Amino acid sequence: MLVEDKHKQQILVTALDLSLGIRVQCKSRIELEGKIALPAKLFTKVISSLPKRDIFLEMVDNAAIITDSYGKYQIQIVSHQEFQCLPEIEGKSIILPATKLLQALEAALFTASNDENKQVLAGVHFQFTNSS
Repeated sequence: MLVEDKHKQQILVTALDLSLGIRVQCKSRIELEGKIALPAKLFTKVISSLPKRDIFLEMVDNAAIITDSYGKYQIQIVSHQEFQCLPEIEGKSIILPATKLLQALEAALFTASNDENKQVLAGVHFQFTNSS
């Protein structure tokens, strides 16, 4: 799902598959705010096939029109109301250097199960303490 915020001049991209959800903010030039839900694989295929240049995205009726210097692409959209949103998380946030997180994951991930039938054993538990 894409959410455009004219005041912050950014697009909020959200994707989830019921076991993993990701939300990313992208700086952009927004003329009109809006929300749309697109088929992720098709949208990714179209965007990744384009040259690394600016694109123009607009909503016309029930379609997203993607325009670049080579042409126009049309993708049928789904109502953003049908898209399941990520749950809001309450609590404190932390800032953690990516290298430290990667080191911790590399040290622990070998013990996680690869068996999809045992999801509890395939997870990684994080516990944060305020110690120096």
